[in-house]
Amino acid sequence: MPRRANKASFKKGNPGNGGRKLGAVNHTTREVKEAIALTFDKIGGIEAFAQWALKNRGVFYKDIWTKLLPLNLKVDQTVRLETVIEVREQLVASGVPVERIGQLFELPQLPDETEDKPPFVEAAE
Repeated sequence: MPRRANKASFKKGNPGNGGRKLGAVNHTTREVKEAIALTFDKIGGIEAFAQWALKNRGVFYKDIWTKLLPLNLKVDQTVRLETVIEVREQLVASGVPVERIGQLFELPQLPDETEDKPPFVEAAE
């Protein structure tokens, strides 16, 4: 036997019929975020976090920094890959001395792969 609706039943398309307002934050989520922020301040704040990040660069970049990056990127750009010969011809045409061009195409030394630091961080230290 089908149930009969009462006056308080949900009706599709009827706004204001209960539920959370758009953008409302769950109370538990808000309380957890506040607790984390208070703990962060009590254990030293930004200064302590920076010291920890210096000692744990791999964890910082892999587990923390990546959380700040956007999930979806839309790029509307066409990329044309040029051959070494095309680049060399353009350099010669723009006046770069031929003996310098060879140096430009030499491969740089790769950083030690066992090290847990990105190469750009070394310059900042």
